[in-house]
Amino acid sequence: MGLISREISVPTVVVSYLTLLLAYGFLLTAITCSRAPRELSVNQSPPTVISQISNNDSSKLALAHGRSLLSLESEDKLEGMPKVGVEVSISDPVSALDISELDLIALHESLPKLYHSPKVFTLSYEEMREQLQIWVYPTQAGSTKYEHNYDGDEDVTEEISSTADLFFRLLTRSEFVTEKAKRAQLFLLPFSIDVLWVDLGPTQVAEKLRRYLEKVRTNYPYWESSLGADHFYLSCHAFEHNSKHRNILELGKNSIQAACAPLRHNQKFYPHKDVVFPQYKPVGEEDVRQAILGRRNRTSLAYFSGCPDVTTPLLSAFHTWETDPDFIVEANPSPHRLSVYRNLARSRFCVSVLPHDTFSLVDALRFGCVPVLLSKLTFHDLPFQGFLNWGQFAVVLGIEDLPNLKQILANVSSTKHREMQYLGHQAIKHLEWNNPPVAYDAFHMTLLELWVRRHSIKYTRQVEASSFDDS
Repeated sequence: MGLISREISVPTVVVSYLTLLLAYGFLLTAITCSRAPRELSVNQSPPTVISQISNNDSSKLALAHGRSLLSLESEDKLEGMPKVGVEVSISDPVSALDISELDLIALHESLPKLYHSPKVFTLSYEEMREQLQIWVYPTQAGSTKYEHNYDGDEDVTEEISSTADLFFRLLTRSEFVTEKAKRAQLFLLPFSIDVLWVDLGPTQVAEKLRRYLEKVRTNYPYWESSLGADHFYLSCHAFEHNSKHRNILELGKNSIQAACAPLRHNQKFYPHKDVVFPQYKPVGEEDVRQAILGRRNRTSLAYFSGCPDVTTPLLSAFHTWETDPDFIVEANPSPHRLSVYRNLARSRFCVSVLPHDTFSLVDALRFGCVPVLLSKLTFHDLPFQGFLNWGQFAVVLGIEDLPNLKQILANVSSTKHREMQYLGHQAIKHLEWNNPPVAYDAFHMTLLELWVRRHSIKYTRQVEASSFDDS
C-alpha cells in the first residue's frame, strides 16, 4: 500500500502567530551569539598599541622583556581578536625587528594568522577567566619535603630554578584558587616532580607518588569520583612509570600533566590531555640593548648552537654549516647569554634540533630570529599549540630536509620573513611570565590549556578494581 498524503487546514491566525514566535526566537539567538566578550578589567594590561612615532624614530621600536609591539590605537579591532600587550616606549634607540612603521601597519592585517581561530581563542579565554576555579590539596602528612612550598609572603624572583615552582606560586596568589572544593573544576596535586627527581632519582619517583596518592584517595572523595581525570600536576622532569599500581596507572593515563617545554628524554606525554608551558628564562633589558646595539642588519642566514651526537643525522649537516659563511655555528657556545643573544639578533633564522640546541625558542622570538624546527616526529611540546599557530611564525621541517635546509631558507621571501618575524613577536606576549601575571601571558595561557582539557577524560562509572594491582 502506497503512502497517503492529505492537506490539513490551519487557520491563518495560528500560522501568523507561530511565524512571529519563530522569528522572535531567531532574533534572540542572533543577539546572544553575536555578543562581544566583555572588556578587560582595569587591573589587567590592555592590548598592545603602537604609539604615534615621530619621523626620526619611525623604525626604532623597542623590544625588551615584558614588552611587545602593538596595533594602532586608532585602528578598528579585528573581529574576534584578543586584546593583548603593553605600550611600547618610543625613546629606545634600538629595535630587534627589521620592520619599518609602514610595514608594521600593513603586517597588522596578518595578526589573525597567529591563532588557529581568533574567535575560539577569545571566547575560551573569557570563559576560563570568568569560571575557572582550582582547589589545591592541603599538605599531606610526611610529604612536606616533596611538595611545592609557598608561605604566602615570599616574592617570586628571577632566581627560581623551576618554572613549575613559579606557576605554583603565582597560582596560589591568584583569584583562580578556591577554598571550597565543591566549586572547583580542577584539583591541583602539589607534589613536586622536580624535587622528587633530584632527591630520589627517576626510578624511585613512582613509588613515592603511589603512597602520596593513597593518602589523597583515602582522605578525600575527589580522586575517586573521577579516577583523577580532573586532577593535574606540574612536572619539568621525566620519571619512570615503573609501577602497575592503580594509583600510578590512573595518574599517568587520566590526570593532566602540565610539563615544561621542551619535554625531557623519555618523558611520557599524551597530547589529548597533557599540556606544556614555556620555561621561565628572563632577559634583562640591558642585555637586550647590548645584543642589538650597533647591529645594522641580519648578516647571517641561520644560527645553530649546540653539539650534535655522532649518531644523529644532524652531524653531517653540522660539519657543512661550520664552513658555510651564511651560517653561524657554535659547537661550544659561550656560557654568557649575551653572546647567544647577539647571534640571535644578527640571524634571519635559528635552527632548533632538540635536544641539541642551547637557545630557547622564546629567546629566538624575542630577538626577531625566526625559529626553524626540525624533528623526526610530530611536535607535541610547542607551548600552547592548541591555540597558537606555530606554522605561521616558525619553519617546521623534518630531519629528512636537513640536506636542503639552506636552499629552503634562502627561498623564503623578505615579505614572508617579515610577516613571520611580526607574528613571532606578537606570540611573545603569550610566552612571557610576569609577576604579577598579565592578561594573556604564559600563566593565563597555561590555565587556558588546563581549562579546555578539564573534560578530555570523563568516567561515568567506577573502573573495576580487578583491572589494577592494589598490592
